[in-house]
Amino acid sequence: MKKLLTAIMFLISLSVISAAGPQMSVPETHWDFGNVPQNSTLTHDYWIRNIGNDTLKIIDVRPG
Repeated sequence: MKKLLTAIMFLISLSVISAAGPQMSVPETHWDFGNVPQNSTLTHDYWIRNIGNDTLKIIDVRPG
């Protein structure tokens, strides 16, 4: 019984640890501009939300 209780407590602690820290949520991950004339300037806003419990730091953004 003691081993079972220890195993359960260990699994609970793992789930708490994995939920800690910043977590980024981006509802819209792709945007298609369609056919665009050459040398056009394109922009699109993406909403980023931190659903974690720590500060989310965005260090670098790269178009792809």
